[in-house]
Amino acid sequence: MTIDEINRVFKDLKSMIEPEAQVSTLPPNRLVITASIDKLELIANLLKNYGFDHVKSVTATDYPMKNVIEISYLISSFNNLDLSKIILTLKILIDRSKSTSKSLCKVWPSAEFLERETYDLMGIFFEGHPENASLILPEDYKDIRPLRKDFKLTKY
Repeated sequence: MTIDEINRVFKDLKSMIEPEAQVSTLPPNRLVITASIDKLELIANLLKNYGFDHVKSVTATDYPMKNVIEISYLISSFNNLDLSKIILTLKILIDRSKSTSKSLCKVWPSAEFLERETYDLMGIFFEGHPENASLILPEDYKDIRPLRKDFKLTKY
């Protein structure tokens, strides 16, 4: 895929998604879409219909001073080799004190395990997820989640 072809895809996606979400590009092949939580499923469905067919990664970054958590979905394509060359990140900000987001498992089943891991380590409850349950931590774990900035080790 040439730079011109990548720019054409970016232009298509930008016209399709804005003003529903903010779209930014980082040359040569990176696209970042920042959406509000109420537009998350709409944007995800638009991306899926365009050809982005799976989630590669779900991560979250804690910003306690701003009282937000940024959730990032790294999205790609197996079926479209041209789209697979694009690094697409879909981001949302959620209220840290509520720690609730919408699950994208219905759009991309590949998000299921990754959202569950994010639930376990960051404490984000994904509405509509088939199983918000621990993967790594003990099932009765009640303390601050280990990837939160205010987590402190209590035992060595």
